Amino acid sequence: MDTFDKSNINLIRDAIQTALDNVAKDLRDGNANISLDLKLGNISYSDTNFKATLNCAVVDENGVVQNKERAAYIASASIHGLDPAWIDQTFMDYKGKVLKITGWNTRARKCPVLLEDKEGNTYKGPVAMVRDHMTHRSISV
Repeated sequence: MDTFDKSNINLIRDAIQTALDNVAKDLRDGNANISLDLKLGNISYSDTNFKATLNCAVVDENGVVQNKERAAYIASASIHGLDPAWIDQTFMDYKGKVLKITGWNTRARKCPVLLEDKEGNTYKGPVAMVRDHMTHRSISV
């Protein structure tokens, strides 16, 4: 490989993420008994070098990843009329899709609430929609 391009970076990304998964498993299973979620973040590259970010979060005893989006939801929810206890709770939207509240994007102004469906697809939603579904309709699933 003489230079980095998109296809090389994708191969490298997969290899690094696999290595990170193995490290997290070794830490969890070994003497350290440390539960971490290790994810490779953004990669920027030029022809001759690349730079990558590593996101690391603690996994609690219930298996929940304590990432920054989750902490941001708990901290920001009550300011915007949401209940911090709604984190990880589900509701059914107008189209019949069941969505789980997973976090808060601090940089998003219009749709800061992070949602996830049963297949693991992520969505973003406005505060008013989430509040309406969780309070007025009482269709928590």
